[in-house]
Amino acid sequence: MMSAAPAKLNLFLQVLGRRPDGHHDIVSLMAPVTLSDAVAVEPLTEPVVEVEGGPPGLPPELNLAWKAARMLAPRARTVPGARIVLTKRIPTGGGLGGGSSDAAAVLLALNDLWECRLALKDLASLAGRLGADVPFFLHRSPGVVRGVGERFAPATLPSGFPAHLAILQPPFELSTADVYQKWDALGRPTQGEDPALEAFLSDSGPLPLRNDLEAPAFAIRPELREIKEMIARCGARMALMSGSGSCFWAAWESETARSEALGALTKRLKFYIVSAVRGVSGQKL
Repeated sequence: MMSAAPAKLNLFLQVLGRRPDGHHDIVSLMAPVTLSDAVAVEPLTEPVVEVEGGPPGLPPELNLAWKAARMLAPRARTVPGARIVLTKRIPTGGGLGGGSSDAAAVLLALNDLWECRLALKDLASLAGRLGADVPFFLHRSPGVVRGVGERFAPATLPSGFPAHLAILQPPFELSTADVYQKWDALGRPTQGEDPALEAFLSDSGPLPLRNDLEAPAFAIRPELREIKEMIARCGARMALMSGSGSCFWAAWESETARSEALGALTKRLKFYIVSAVRGVSGQKL
């Protein structure tokens, strides 16, 4: 059983505040894109889970895909054994959710393979215990994520959202935990939801280019600010860091403009040309 595990872009990300448990409440518009890992799952006759591939140097038992399988195993109605083979294409430490997407793909595949028969809401409950982004990837649709990732509302990107996108990857990674710790250290206040997001989704306003994690990420790696300014100088209509970084997404007015910009940017950054999924809940890549 083979499936695609797409990367995601945070088109908008607002941190509302730090919770008493140390986690952070957010509201974020997220969209899957056509850059994806490949996840192959096959049954084993013994109740063991094997993982091949994954980020270099990461022990299999620390991989979210392995953790997802072990979490689902008690719900299996067949022998809970599987070999999981990951073909990684999504950069790690880039804010694109590759590990979370792999975990969601494993949950969906093993729910069928092991005949667990769990509804999507039950899978989402398990997914939330694995990581904040994992529930989002169960839906394969754009949507607004709230809380610590457990609340998902499907969305459709308005027709005016640009088509000519690319992901730009700096030559270093960022730790999500470090970026949130820096957000705390900067003393950011608790906030209410920015109404500009709802205006955009109702097609009555522009996309608010907001990612509250840019400031702490830039404080950790000041060269990120320079990279964003460089992308803007190359004619990008929009540019924003995705998630906790270090990758940016950018949009141009035309395919020609994008090609010219990437020709200049590739001297310092790796890039991926992508398209965003625009549809409603249930749409797949």
